[in-house]
Amino acid sequence: MGVRLRPDTLDLSVVLPCLNEAANLRVLLPSLRETLEGLAVSWEILVIDGPSTDDTRAVAAEQGARYVRDEQRGYGRAILRGFEEANGAWVLTMDADLSH
Repeated sequence: MGVRLRPDTLDLSVVLPCLNEAANLRVLLPSLRETLEGLAVSWEILVIDGPSTDDTRAVAAEQGARYVRDEQRGYGRAILRGFEEANGAWVLTMDADLSH
């Protein structure tokens, strides 16, 4: 395991840029949580939402993911916001559309 940059950091932040992905998050988040719980690392899941009109926020909350609303649209912007919000020493990005 690597050295933490700050003692208060997590090992891993998973950043999920989203726009109207509630249906996919209902499938993805439980599977992702199960996988992360099997690792010997501390972690967080960030749902970077900008700005969805579906239940993305509610699904993120139900599944214990940290929800971040970003009024600016765009995939690249969501990734950058995820990096800004991440508490992990390592950051993993993946799409919420189940393609990863």
